[in-house]
Amino acid sequence: MQHRAILRLATLLLLVVILYFALEPRPPKLFDWSDKTEHILAFLALASCARLAWARAHPLLLFVLITGFGAAIELAQWTMGLGRQADMKDWVADVFATVAGLAAAEIFLWLWRPAEAEEAAQSD
Repeated sequence: MQHRAILRLATLLLLVVILYFALEPRPPKLFDWSDKTEHILAFLALASCARLAWARAHPLLLFVLITGFGAAIELAQWTMGLGRQADMKDWVADVFATVAGLAAAEIFLWLWRPAEAEEAAQSD
């Protein structure tokens, strides 16, 4: 399925972009949003994209991997001396956004599967 490959590539690209913005000592400020808003948007996009890309994976596994990625970012900011400060509230925002992103993608998959099954039945 070609759309899954595109979604997987998009997920990997999101991982790289999020990591860059999280660890860059002076990341470019693209929008005038709060730090928490940026975390929420980034992890909402990451979680929903990952869930759609790996629809057969257990959502709990994706939750652990994505929130673990967020925790690793905060740990890196705390230990690496890159001029960034770790903030537990950032990770909490990541967790909530991950839950919301996984849930949104799950709803999409739930709505999509009946239509996909109907199309397959009609083509037979």
